[in-house]
Amino acid sequence: MNNRSIKNLFPIFLSLVPIFNTGCATSPEKSKPPASISAITWTKNGKDSFSGIPERYRIKAREDEKKEDLPKALKDWEVVKGFLPADLEAGERIAQLNKEIPAAADRHFQKGQALFQNHSHERARKEFLLTLYLKPDHAEAIQYLKEKMAGEDSITYKVKKGDTIKEVARKIYRDPQKDFLISYFNELKTDKPMEPPMTLRMPFLEPAPGKKTSIPSKIGADPISETAIHTKEILEKARTNYQQGNYQESAALTEKILEYDPADKETHNLMNAAYYQWGKQLSEEGKYDEALKAFRRIDPGYKDVNLQLARNRKQLAEVHYKKGVKFFIDEEIEKAIQEWENTLSLEPNHPKAKKDIENGRNLLQKLEKIK
Repeated sequence: MNNRSIKNLFPIFLSLVPIFNTGCATSPEKSKPPASISAITWTKNGKDSFSGIPERYRIKAREDEKKEDLPKALKDWEVVKGFLPADLEAGERIAQLNKEIPAAADRHFQKGQALFQNHSHERARKEFLLTLYLKPDHAEAIQYLKEKMAGEDSITYKVKKGDTIKEVARKIYRDPQKDFLISYFNELKTDKPMEPPMTLRMPFLEPAPGKKTSIPSKIGADPISETAIHTKEILEKARTNYQQGNYQESAALTEKILEYDPADKETHNLMNAAYYQWGKQLSEEGKYDEALKAFRRIDPGYKDVNLQLARNRKQLAEVHYKKGVKFFIDEEIEKAIQEWENTLSLEPNHPKAKKDIENGRNLLQKLEKIK
């Protein structure tokens, strides 16, 4: 059944919920649907916390427009439109931004071309990168960066087991949203898994450093051969980063030492501590998936890492559950079921997901029969 059919028949489902949830109920007063489906129905009528989401994103969209971050503003307005399909402001802003973004991308590209011709390559690079941020498939900007400016101030990174494009972007640029740069420069899809041995190449986003590179660039470029690694110097930098709260950098440095000397107990202990603090930091920021990855790099017996893993699995399960609720509200039942299955894979004892999956599947069966 297509989405349009589900959309047309969805109101019928709302009247059927008490019937197929109780099987043989004959009276609405005696039929009590499960709390989870009840909550979804109430959400449909705008009676719970979900009703505030559109306005929060409306405010965010306006703020992003003031900051001239047009791609983010567009996504914000699309969220508003998703919750309120008839919202006139959201519809108008989406239509306008879909015109403004390509035009802004072309302006940055033309500026980059002029700077390139005047041999201001670093400034040209920034303009081409802004072009790609606004319009990721801008072929001419990609050509300049990959061919005409290839090799200038570039970073190389040796892929490690478990790396993802977003994680590499976070490590090199301290911004996972810059994963598109890595994808373009290495002809990878953002969801494509990476396995060693693989070497990535990507551009600097700031003027090239001198002989002394910053720590993140040094890790990414890996300019020092294994036979010349000064472990004491790197360990000291790892300690300094840890003391300054730069836990991700500290963890990356300790892993570099352990590649050279896996038996270094002091470095191993510091790595555990750095990943532990980084995991807690990510968890506090609501980045539960990334927090889980950090905690999984730690020895099982370290502190309360098993408890941290359990807590973050539970939080991530709830994120998937709420996504399922949103899909259900948007009448995308199959996607809702998938999110609730993701919930159960993380939290098998989730109090609502299992029942909602059953109800969702029952709904699809009922709609097929009605059709």
